[in-house]
Order: sequence, then structure tokens, then C-alpha cells
Amino acid sequence: AAFDHALAVDIHYIAAWNNKGLSLFALGRLDEALAALDQATSFAPDEPDAWHNKAVVLEKLGRVQEAVSCQEWARTLEANMQRV
Repeated sequence: AAFDHALAVDIHYIAAWNNKGLSLFALGRLDEALAALDQATSFAPDEPDAWHNKAVVLEKLGRVQEAVSCQEWARTLEANMQRV
């Protein structure tokens, strides 16, 4: 509920989408977790943590190739951040 309140105030609040996804994942609500992380990566495509978390959820859903792609993208973003 706290995440939903934060998102009602600012729909683009990336940390809230990401943390909502993690919380839903911990509860085993994988489809909802993926939907939240889809929002996080949509609003902040350069946020490696959101891509990593999305990869974890996708892997748990058995969508391994998509998980690998997300994880590779997260690593690319992290490497680019270290160069700056």
C-alpha cells in the first residue's frame, strides 16, 4: 500500500516501482512483480537494478532467455556507469 501511495503522488517514482516489484516477488506474486518491474524499466531504461530484478523474476517464471537478456543489459548499464 505504501508503494501505491507513493506512485499515486509520482507515477514515475522509479524506486517505488522497483521496490514494489521486489516486495511482490518476495510474496510469490510473480506476474504482479514483473508488471511493476516492467514499469520501472519503462520509466528508467538506464537503471541497472531494475533490469537485474526483472531478470530474477523472469528466471523464476521460467522465461530464461528473456532473463538472460535483461541481465546482460543490466551488466552493460553498470559497466557504462563505471566509465563515467
